[in-house]
Amino acid sequence: MKTFSAALILVAISACDGPGNVEPSPSPPTSDAPCQVWGDPHSDSTVADGSISEISGIAVSNKNPGIIWVHEDSGSGPVLTAIDRSGLTITTLTLDGATSADWEDMAIGICPPEAGAGDCLFIGDVGDNGNNRTDPTLLIVAEPDLEAPAATLNATPLHYPFTYPDGPADCEALAVLPNGMPLLLTKRFDNISVPHSFAELTPDVPVELIAHQEFSTGQSGLFSAVTAADLWQQGTRLLVRTYAELFEYELPNADPAAMDPSSALRIQTALEIQGEAVAYDPLLRGIWHIAEGSEPNMNFIPCIAP
Repeated sequence: MKTFSAALILVAISACDGPGNVEPSPSPPTSDAPCQVWGDPHSDSTVADGSISEISGIAVSNKNPGIIWVHEDSGSGPVLTAIDRSGLTITTLTLDGATSADWEDMAIGICPPEAGAGDCLFIGDVGDNGNNRTDPTLLIVAEPDLEAPAATLNATPLHYPFTYPDGPADCEALAVLPNGMPLLLTKRFDNISVPHSFAELTPDVPVELIAHQEFSTGQSGLFSAVTAADLWQQGTRLLVRTYAELFEYELPNADPAAMDPSSALRIQTALEIQGEAVAYDPLLRGIWHIAEGSEPNMNFIPCIAP
């Protein structure tokens, strides 16, 4: 859990001139190719449940169209909440046998064989403010079918512990490559982030991650710290959120080793005090981003030149 001065962050975070007037289209996407031009951000809804006050990770469902999964930061229990685009809670999913020492991000990707077929929810219990954790872990659970959901759901996740090659590191950004391998981006305050990938996933067996080329996220300090990430469904674009900005990077052949730091495209975001959650919406061809706080805006950035 982190607490910052709202006034300080408001001054430093860039904001749009006003809400965008481009509505998310409910029609299916015309192309799976990455977006060429992003429009202005706007918000038509807020997260309705006021008790959800520290959203730190979001993921947009393909299996359940219109559903956005969210989770809170540390101290809120191992619970995922499914909300719709209007911000209403559809159901909650409690992960039995799991803890939430410091959940920081989540993503949706292809399930590992031991988790079944289809899409899985990947949750990163990876926060490490003191850079001293010895137990960072990914939790993976099959995404439930929400065609007729119960008010509450339960499932038992698989645990995938890991270590970094250079010792403990703080992390708040998780994405999943098209091959189902997770990608983690470290959080630092020296304007540098290092992507790390998994060579394999083995439940309950610690693996050492693979470090890739570091990249700059702006000026040194709090506002350049990476707080969230996501991958376009083909894996060729990497979305990276910091407290101050949002960037999109080219990832040729969905290969973290081929990431081009010079390809960074800055994307306009709505004003947020503490932005820690971002996700592509492949069905609407857009981007959602949500900040911490009670009843936060659900901000949407549409693709206007597909």
